[in-house]
Amino acid sequence: MGRAIKVGLGLAVTVLFLWLVLRQVSLDEVGAVISGADRGMIAIATGVFLLGYACRIQRWRLMLAHENPGLGWSRAAVPFMSSIAVNNLVPLRAGDALRAFGFTDWLQVPASAVLATVLAERLLDLLVLMVGLGLVLAFLPAASELSVLMGLGSTGIALAVAAILLVLLFPRTFQPMILMLLHWCARLLPGVGGRLTHAAEKVFDTLNHLAGRPMMLRLLAWSCLAWGFEAAVFYCVALSIAELRDPLAGLVAMPVGTLSTLVPSSPGYVGTFDFFVGKTVELLGNPFSVGAAFAVTVHLVLWLAATLTGGVCLLAWITQRGRSAAPLQKGSPHV
Repeated sequence: MGRAIKVGLGLAVTVLFLWLVLRQVSLDEVGAVISGADRGMIAIATGVFLLGYACRIQRWRLMLAHENPGLGWSRAAVPFMSSIAVNNLVPLRAGDALRAFGFTDWLQVPASAVLATVLAERLLDLLVLMVGLGLVLAFLPAASELSVLMGLGSTGIALAVAAILLVLLFPRTFQPMILMLLHWCARLLPGVGGRLTHAAEKVFDTLNHLAGRPMMLRLLAWSCLAWGFEAAVFYCVALSIAELRDPLAGLVAMPVGTLSTLVPSSPGYVGTFDFFVGKTVELLGNPFSVGAAFAVTVHLVLWLAATLTGGVCLLAWITQRGRSAAPLQKGSPHV
């Protein structure tokens, strides 16, 4: 029942934001802008997108190397891209669950360690996006109204960045409290509580390793590079649309649109992403119809490239599941 409610809520949010978009535009006008987009720039945007995801996969491989030093980039790419494709098609972030629990044999990494890397990955992404949004608000006067659109001012951004850094750099601060709560749960539910405590210890072991200065600096560097490519995707799509007055609007829309995916919605973030990206472009002096056309175009580039690539990876994994895994340096994983 709980899952059904969450799915229903996501669909309702999607319908609401689609209505907010459609009530302000003519579909013919939006279609005309999209059909006139420069195909060459769209192709470049797709290539840049794949470069960005190559950086994300390398970042994730570095995180997993603590448990499996022999893990290769291509081996890590299969579960990573598969999870993105599933998230784009199935509700409730099912792809994250698949990556954490479905690929342990493939990766030769415990599920708890994979789960910790997914958490660290989300925090790193949120950190870079928050810093990017803060820079936009600080140095681009025309984007001042974005704080109203996002419901988040400079103080809120600073607090969010500080909180994320605290979790990333000092996970030991939270470890005693969380383990104490789990030990208490273990007394009430020995079987479940014991397994949760063991899993939490493995999660914190991974997080504490990632918090080390050399490792965290490398992860931050790969995160910045990945999101730099993502911003370039938005910029290339903006260049492809002649009706867009200033392609820099695409760069500004990137952190706003990506952060909007935190709003619960249907798979693929239909509606929420398009509304916030379109509104951002409108706030920077463009008609909303042009902003909506830009949003749909960049959304298609991101969604199609990730889903098709991830679908190929998922098919490769399913095909090879029954075969013997390639020799790696670790034994069978455990939770």
